[in-house]
Amino acid sequence: MNDVSGALKMGPMPDFPQHLPDSIFIDQDLKRLQKTVTTEYSKPFTYGVPLGNEGKNNIIWYTTLTNESIDYLKKTNDNIRIHYVCFGPNIHQRYMMFFQHSFRHLGQIREVKKHPKYPK
Repeated sequence: MNDVSGALKMGPMPDFPQHLPDSIFIDQDLKRLQKTVTTEYSKPFTYGVPLGNEGKNNIIWYTTLTNESIDYLKKTNDNIRIHYVCFGPNIHQRYMMFFQHSFRHLGQIREVKKHPKYPK
């Protein structure tokens, strides 16, 4: 994640005055009871391609980056709560956002696969 690399390069900021509580980064609707319909401007274009790998081996690309993040988190001795991403969330909170976003999309995939018209 480029955000994390950038935050680590900036160095620790233990006295950062705009510290945000973790609670605002926690998804309150893990069971997806309140579904959101995306706005027109945020829908993907028909000619769009995933960033970074031009649409090839998406699962391998995603899994590799996720595993690198997990390995970093397991091995680091850095206090990731005092490294801030673009003067917003700290690295810990950024990872919370990343993994919750992934879990939300995995939930969407499970819902699509359960649909009766989904190909078996």
